[in-house]
Amino acid sequence: MINILLGIQSFVFIAYLAFIISKFGILHSISLSWYRLQEKNPKQGFLFTFFCWGLAIPMMMMSAYIDADTSTLIMLSGGGLVFTGSAAAFKSKDAKTDLVHFIGAATAIISGLLGIGLIYNNFVPMVIVALATILAYMNKLKNGIFWIEVIAFISIIVGLIISTN
Repeated sequence: MINILLGIQSFVFIAYLAFIISKFGILHSISLSWYRLQEKNPKQGFLFTFFCWGLAIPMMMMSAYIDADTSTLIMLSGGGLVFTGSAAAFKSKDAKTDLVHFIGAATAIISGLLGIGLIYNNFVPMVIVALATILAYMNKLKNGIFWIEVIAFISIIVGLIISTN
């Protein structure tokens, strides 16, 4: 079941990125796609929320299939994505939307990486994301946040695939 859930997440991630890149090119961050979609057609903004939830729901379901006390970290990772997608208008200061969005995104990434490390004693994905983040900022990589988000997703998914099989 975990492999099916990972497959769903991979499909959602690749399909959404392909869609966004084909429409707008590489953006500063994946979250910025909500604004670009809204500008093009206000009825398309929900696609970013569905994208986040399409990653979040399988992640939360996955925690039920992981036999470990720390599987709550995987659940928390999915929960972070729910908040990220729900607070899509991250440039807004209304109701602390920006804070909810960024805390949700950070929680999703950190909890996913920490969960893989603590549950499966596999800290390689965490090291990869940490090094990629440091290198991106040191080298002022264009659209660095986008690439860090992509590397984080790939590291979490591949980390789970390797660790659960």
